[in-house]
Amino acid sequence: MSIQTPATAPLAGNLPATEDLGPLAWVLGEIQKSLDGVGKSLRRFVRDVGGATEPESGPLQMARQQLHQAVGALQMVGHSSPALVLGAIEFAVQGFIAESQRCTDSAVLKIERAGFAVTDFLSALLAGKPVSSVALFLQYRDVLELVGNERVHPADLWSATWRWVEIRPVLTQVAIAYDPAVRSKLDRNVLQLVKSGDLEAAGRLQGLCLGLGAVRCCPALPASGPWPPASSKPWRRA
Repeated sequence: MSIQTPATAPLAGNLPATEDLGPLAWVLGEIQKSLDGVGKSLRRFVRDVGGATEPESGPLQMARQQLHQAVGALQMVGHSSPALVLGAIEFAVQGFIAESQRCTDSAVLKIERAGFAVTDFLSALLAGKPVSSVALFLQYRDVLELVGNERVHPADLWSATWRWVEIRPVLTQVAIAYDPAVRSKLDRNVLQLVKSGDLEAAGRLQGLCLGLGAVRCCPALPASGPWPPASSKPWRRA
């Protein structure tokens, strides 16, 4: 089974259509060198741990400093999501300084994979490929798990701002009250659409969403809630 990397992951829609990649091209080479140095420093520390009761933390201190500089460079050129991943690595390395026994071959491998994913993602951006920073989530999660942080979500890497969009309801649409029977129809048609791309199921979903949008059944949501957007044209795409 092939491994999905940021360069091959589907676009999630958070890449600006016109982005100045010049600053990124300027710093990418140094970031790659820094991550290569981090990997070497961590590998050297793992070897030292095996042969000394109190290994010197110098290699870890150097790795943390290189990571800190790389994070700052990415933040400076406006790429906060990959900077967040490298910041997680820096946090993990700081933990190794406090507890050297946690710096194992397995941990270093996860950090190296995360570093590769970041450089792969940035290289894909420079090549003009439609990539999403959310594709870095698996490596980001693996690194945070090294420090016992289990509160991690793909949305952490989603850099796009969003808001509810007001869509005017169809005035002639017959309102549908939300009840268990309607919920069952929604579930059934969503399943058919996801499994086989069934256009008839998409049409039924559109009708249901238009009907639900004709009444305000969700006071916590703006206007008519999520139903008008859900009833729009994307449902009808093949």
